[in-house]
Order: sequence, then C-alpha cells, then structure tokens
Amino acid sequence: EFASVRFENGPRVRLVIGFTAHIAEHCAALREILEYPDEFEIIRQPATEAQLEQIQETLSVTYRDKLRSVGRGAGVIHLALRADGEAEAAEVLAAYGELVEIIVGALPYPDPFDVAASCSLPDPILAATPFSVTATIDPSTVRSGRDFGGSVTVTNTGSAPATLDSGQPATAIVFRAGSNRAVGVYTGAIAGTGYGGTLAPGESLVFDVLGGTASCDPALGYALPPGSYDVRVIVDAYTMHETAPTEFAYLLSEPVPLTIVP
Repeated sequence: EFASVRFENGPRVRLVIGFTAHIAEHCAALREILEYPDEFEIIRQPATEAQLEQIQETLSVTYRDKLRSVGRGAGVIHLALRADGEAEAAEVLAAYGELVEIIVGALPYPDPFDVAASCSLPDPILAATPFSVTATIDPSTVRSGRDFGGSVTVTNTGSAPATLDSGQPATAIVFRAGSNRAVGVYTGAIAGTGYGGTLAPGESLVFDVLGGTASCDPALGYALPPGSYDVRVIVDAYTMHETAPTEFAYLLSEPVPLTIVP
C-alpha cells in the first residue's frame, strides 16, 4: 500500500508519506518507529509505488518514438512527449487519468493554457561585440512538431584577437516571419560540451545547432502550424573569473528562413 515519500518545507518542514489504504494503521506504526513522531504527514494517494513503476515502464516502451522524458514524482508519473505527440497524450490520459502529468512539446496537456508559456530570449544579448553570428538551417523545411538541425558560424570581425568561451550545440528559437515575436523552441535533451577559443581577426568557429517546432504560444497549439518562420540561434558567451562567479551572456544570429509543413 506504500505510495510515496518526500520532504516538504512549507508551511513547515516535514516528511510526507503516502499510502493507498489503512491510513490510520500506517500512521500509528510510523509514530512507533520515527525519532520525531510529530514531524511527518501521512496522505492517501490513488496508486502504489509499484503500480507507478509499472506505468512508467509501459509508457517508456509504448511511446518511445515520441518520448522526451518520463519519470516518477510524488504519487504521479511525469511524461514529456514531442510536440507532435498530441494523439499519444490523449491515449495516456484516457488510460491513466491524473496518475500521469503530461507535457506535449513545451505545454501542459490537456490544457495548454494552464501555464504562462514564454519563448523569451535569455538576458543579456550582447550588442557591442566583435563577433558576427550567421546561422544555417539544414534542411530549411521541417514537419510540424519535428526537430531540425544546422550550424552557426561565429566570426571575429574585429581588428584584434577575441576570446569566446562557449559550448555546443547551440539552440535555435523560431520567430514569426519578419518579426521579433518568438513562438517556437526545442524541447529535447541536450548533451553539451565546452567549445571556444581565441579567434584572430577574420577567424571563425562553427557550432552545431539544435532546433524544434514546439509551440510556446498556447493559441498556436502544441506544435507550430505550417507556414513561413524565421530562425535565430543563441550562442553562449561566458566570462570566467578566478575569484568571482562566471558571467553569462549570449550572442544572437541574424534570422534565416524556415518553412514548416504538415
């Protein structure tokens, strides 16, 4: 009948332990064995830990083609699907109900408006910099809900050597064509590595790029609808100090076109 255990620190610090039945009996037994018998809370939950583990394993196998991540929380399974996984999300909801919390792309399912989604750019975007940033998307046409790749070239256009401490892959953000309105992001896993160096005038570094068509505007749906868009790539630019925290800033490429098809 054991369901979950976790620490919570509000409104007070305590251990929260879940069971599916016989709450009073479990409470009495816990009071007998805990060193601080008044510093826990016991709750009723709809599924045991073993049942949740089985659900997690089933989801991992059944939806692996569109799976972003799956894991067990406190009495619930957290499932993230690719932006074109709305049909699969409906199947999961029908089968397991509130036992599974679902994210499709960047938005919660079944109500995409149940979150203040945003594709805001990181801060600060560097303006005064010797580097020019040029992106290439390959291919430039992608199906709605799918990911895309490419590269971004950072060139020292200044008259003196310049150092760029960064990492790859860089990530792309999708904008409405001809506008500064960001509407789409990449939601997959990223295995990044450090990358950079000192560039002589005219010298370049080329970074791999990951991008996606997951909508961060609930009004557009879970996946960006077919149409013409712009893509801009974000390149990290770190300033490291021996006796102070690393400073984080970002370079932003010029826009390049992307066509999303059904």
